[in-house]
Amino acid sequence: MSNTSIGVISGIGIVLILAFVFALFPAQSDDIFFIEKTSSGNSTESTECINLDSGTFIIKNSTSGNCFVRSIVGSGDISISNNSDTVIIDFNGTIASESTICFNVGGQTLIIKNSTSGNCYVKSLQSGTGIIISNGTNTITITNSLPENTSAINLGVEVPLDSANVFKQEVGDQLQFKTIFSHDTNTLTFENWNSTHIRIRNLAPESTTCDNVGTFGEPLRVGASSACDFKRLLGSTGITLTSNSTNVIISSFCTNTGTGEAVCESSNNINSLIAGTGITITDTTGDLTISSTASGSVQIGQVAGQVYLSLAKTNIGTSYIDVYVTAFDEENQMIIECANVTYAKVVYQWDYVGAGTQQLRWVDASNNANVFYESPTFTTDRDATDSGFFVKPSWCVGTVTLEQQGKSTTGTDDPVAKGYKIVVK
Repeated sequence: MSNTSIGVISGIGIVLILAFVFALFPAQSDDIFFIEKTSSGNSTESTECINLDSGTFIIKNSTSGNCFVRSIVGSGDISISNNSDTVIIDFNGTIASESTICFNVGGQTLIIKNSTSGNCYVKSLQSGTGIIISNGTNTITITNSLPENTSAINLGVEVPLDSANVFKQEVGDQLQFKTIFSHDTNTLTFENWNSTHIRIRNLAPESTTCDNVGTFGEPLRVGASSACDFKRLLGSTGITLTSNSTNVIISSFCTNTGTGEAVCESSNNINSLIAGTGITITDTTGDLTISSTASGSVQIGQVAGQVYLSLAKTNIGTSYIDVYVTAFDEENQMIIECANVTYAKVVYQWDYVGAGTQQLRWVDASNNANVFYESPTFTTDRDATDSGFFVKPSWCVGTVTLEQQGKSTTGTDDPVAKGYKIVVK
């Protein structure tokens, strides 16, 4: 092989090496080198080595057709190796020169957990109540899903001159309240009493006292005089109570309950009583007494009927039985004209024989349920016993026939009836 061939082959090899180097380490725009070779083959060497782009320069210089290429040296975490055609630059798995450190700036919640061997460990963000966290391409968005919605209202209804609203309005997120002030600081004050209370003080409290005056009548005030508690006024029979804005009006009234001459007039006036001839009227506390002064007109009783028959009642029994039961006895004539009778009395005689408690009565012969008079019970003889005048019973109207009945608590008693009479007027 001729020198010229060797030179050409060598030149081609150098060009290939430089092409690889230039690809790894671009040159600056002004780094141009010429490689020239003068040989016996009459050729001039003009090899040129160029650093491409603006990265770290591999070509140091080019002199006399020679390219001077910088050596590639590894570091603690970069290894350099080569084979027949390539130079291999690789990360060897050991971080020796990495010095990245991450810091939390400020004194609030820390985002960076720690920084170890050039790695930054960042805490994850977790959403709590009312918080939504979403990821974008370059941002993390934190959203409040429960935004503030506080509002204020005045409770109750404002009454002119008696009350006022404390809450004025809501502007944006601001609640605005009216200030409370005293119209008269001599009588009423407002104090910021503590961190949670406003105290309202009455500097001139009510000092009215109440008391009963006079010494007669029922007192109206009850309890302590400072309480001013009064009894309620109630109407009663014949009394009505009405009231207006300033007065309680007590009125009296009366009602006529009978069918005689009215004592109460329509205007609730009570008629005066005037004594006529033979009549006196005496006024005492609570009563008016009307008396007759004419002795010649005094009403006397009249005998309506009488029985003189003596009759033994053997084993009289414990229930009322008729005393006189024979036909045509005197009692059949005991007929009373009730229309002319207001008062009546019974005078009777009875021979008590036995051990029980005995009792007598006079009844309507046609209906024994209508009792004209019933005596008290007795355990001794009844000798001309007078019942005294009594008002005739209401059932006694028209013509009525009366009969006597008797009984004892001991049915074997044997009393003897001695007769009776009935006086009416």
